Amino acid sequence: DTIVLRNIPAGRAGARLAQKLYRRGEYAAAAETYLKAAKGAPRDIALNFKFNAAVSLFKAGEFVAAKALFNDLSRQADESEIEQIERALGLAAYNSAQALDPNQPENLATRSELLHEASEAFRRASRSSAQDEDARNNLAIALDEYRAAESDAHIAALMEKYQAQNPGQLAAEMLSKQRQILKDLAAANTN
Repeated sequence: DTIVLRNIPAGRAGARLAQKLYRRGEYAAAAETYLKAAKGAPRDIALNFKFNAAVSLFKAGEFVAAKALFNDLSRQADESEIEQIERALGLAAYNSAQALDPNQPENLATRSELLHEASEAFRRASRSSAQDEDARNNLAIALDEYRAAESDAHIAALMEKYQAQNPGQLAAEMLSKQRQILKDLAAANTN
């Protein structure tokens, strides 16, 4: 039996329906239901429903949508909730990056940006709870992968830019730029 999502009640009644969907593994429908239930709820309850919607999206594998919702929640959250939201934001950004094929050059820059966003979210989460070893481990993993992804994206951009140039032209351009740097450095030292 699939629940048809038409007239979803606002507030707790809608949230109970969303919980039922979540328990049945219908995560995308649960997310939609939580979001509709949030529309008629007081602010603090609506934020909880939105958090549950983001978790449901994450469970559905919709990492980009979950990341967007967690990002929105992080701007609205109280200090007591920020660590949990930032950690969830980091996980959503990290999983969004992992979902991209690193062997496709067009994905490299986006993957690097997502891993950077994950690193920053994990950094903010670890600041909120300095004793949390999981937060520090998540940060370390995301930073390592971000550095590698950033390097891969940079190399891909250079390869695209210079692929038509022959090695002699490329070497001449590099030497010319090095000479200009040395010339500028000498001028800077005399000032």
